[in-house]
Amino acid sequence: MLLTVLAVGRLRGGPERALVDDYLGRAGRTGRALGLGPVGEQEVEDRRGGVPGAEAGLLARAIPAGAAVCALDGGGALLDSPAFAARLAGWRDAGRGEAVFLIGGAGGLDRGLVGRADLVLSFGPMVWPHMLARVMLAEQLYRAATILAGSPYQPGGGGKPACPSHAWDRRPINGINGLAIRVRELARSAQASLRQRPAPADGRRARRKVPFAASMP
Repeated sequence: MLLTVLAVGRLRGGPERALVDDYLGRAGRTGRALGLGPVGEQEVEDRRGGVPGAEAGLLARAIPAGAAVCALDGGGALLDSPAFAARLAGWRDAGRGEAVFLIGGAGGLDRGLVGRADLVLSFGPMVWPHMLARVMLAEQLYRAATILAGSPYQPGGGGKPACPSHAWDRRPINGINGLAIRVRELARSAQASLRQRPAPADGRRARRKVPFAASMP
């Protein structure tokens, strides 16, 4: 089952970009043997000012027919990580060819899109910048894949995490400044990990391929 993060806005270079790339890459590699993936990212942008209705049209046209749809919305369900992983496995086992995860812009998602979703998911009552929400979603996709792969990191599972320590940092976060510091720490760790990967055999640097949905004229 393909997994696609479908988001409003361009996430360019910076800590968030590094984290999203790292987590989506790890999710794809971990999920490959589980029937989950490839894991991709598609971005849309309303060049006329970010109107939720116009953004909804761009998102709706980018959703493949028959795909399971998960919409991120503050009024959605509060799932723990194992329950989220179980949802992915359920869609996969039901024969869904793709699952799409919708993240709106600054104004959130259009109510019509939220209403058609198979799952409406919330990351809690706090307000999160939509770019950080993308990081959190990418991390949860990776975490879901490790859960389905039988990673022992889960409470009650015993043993040590099967994943790099930066993926499961459990230190408490104190306020928005603490969150910003944690994001920078994770980004530095992710960038260091990327630098340590071996170069392609031909010596050229691999390029990240991200499909883009066409914007409205």
